[in-house]
Amino acid sequence: MATCLILAGGFGTRVREVLGNTPKPLAPVNGKPFLFWIAQSLYHYGFNRLIFLAHFEAEKIIEFAGNLAFPDLKIDVIVEDQPLGTAGSIVNALDKLQDIENDLFIVNGDSLMITDLKILSSQMSANSEFSLFGIEMDDCSRYGTLEINAEGDLVKFNEKTHAVSGIINSGIYYTTKTFFKKQASSKSPLSLEYDFIPDLLQGGHNVKVVTKENIPFIDIGTFSSLAEADGFIKKHF
Repeated sequence: MATCLILAGGFGTRVREVLGNTPKPLAPVNGKPFLFWIAQSLYHYGFNRLIFLAHFEAEKIIEFAGNLAFPDLKIDVIVEDQPLGTAGSIVNALDKLQDIENDLFIVNGDSLMITDLKILSSQMSANSEFSLFGIEMDDCSRYGTLEINAEGDLVKFNEKTHAVSGIINSGIYYTTKTFFKKQASSKSPLSLEYDFIPDLLQGGHNVKVVTKENIPFIDIGTFSSLAEADGFIKKHF
């Protein structure tokens, strides 16, 4: 697997007061757009095609992608004319790019974790047409948690609580384009967490969850986490 779709189309409403019209994935972190650190990590672990899914201020994502200069890295930017939701943006990309390989690795454009992404993609693709990566955390109160059965299958998403520990959804997914296009409904916008994955569960499909404990992870979705991002990058890159 060498292709990664990066979800970078959101409005970033919770941090707009700080970022203005800068897309959240392009927030300046340690002197570079946050997306740079995601792209560098993916490239380091052997991904040679990155597909950015853009909507809000899409021309800025296009400009960023045009300035990425990693050898032998193929880059595409697929722009949504209207907000399609996370799952809808993937369907849109699959419709527009006919040469995408069947195995797909999908990541959020506003979060980053420090782990071997190539090994992770292999683990997630084993005997599964759709899986997600869960991170075991001591404090999950910001995120909500995943309920998983004894076989490692997702049962449901739990809303944010005051739970001290649990497993959160990292925003990393594996699927195949044939499975995804077959299962995606025509609803628009179409969300991964609120529409596509619950529909899979209701339809009797297994959603595998690969988990790891307390790996370094950050998202930049709030003022406080955005403020911590510089230190995170300096520590791990």
